[in-house]
Order: sequence, then structure tokens, then C-alpha cells
Amino acid sequence: MSDTRGRGAAGPGGFERRVALDAERLLVHTDLAPVQVADRLGFTSATVFTLFFRRCTGETPTAFRTRAHGGSATASQGWPARSWCAGDSAPE
Repeated sequence: MSDTRGRGAAGPGGFERRVALDAERLLVHTDLAPVQVADRLGFTSATVFTLFFRRCTGETPTAFRTRAHGGSATASQGWPARSWCAGDSAPE
């Protein structure tokens, strides 16, 4: 068995990063409501999903979608948003 700690999706926070990326893609490329994204990704509630998403991206799912679709002055930062989850450092 190979040691995958710290590398790729199997590393620290890798699973969380992958789920956050999947959520970002669903929010940008579908018309699913955040509660539907939460359900599709297996979260127990929209609240738990929103807390997770905010911890990983620094914004709510609705704010992320609005920004990604050019709905605010900060939209020029582009998509995907810089994200971080468990095991990663928050941006400065």
C-alpha cells in the first residue's frame, strides 16, 4: 500500500476540497438551489452545507454564485474562487 498522506485528494482536507469544488461547479453550471446542491452532495441540511461551503470558500453559496455570474464588483477576481478547507491555510 502506498502512503498518500499530504498528496492529492487523499491528503489532509482533500475530501473537503473535492466536495467544495463539486459544490462550486454545481452552483456555477446549474440552476439548482443551494438546498438542492446540499442534497445532491449528501449534506444532512442546507445549513450544514452553507457552514461547510463558507468555511471552505469564505462566502455563502448564494454569494459565490452571484459573484461567479458577474453580480458584484468583486466578480473580476474570476472563478473558481480561491478555496480552502480543513488542513489548508486561509489566504492572507
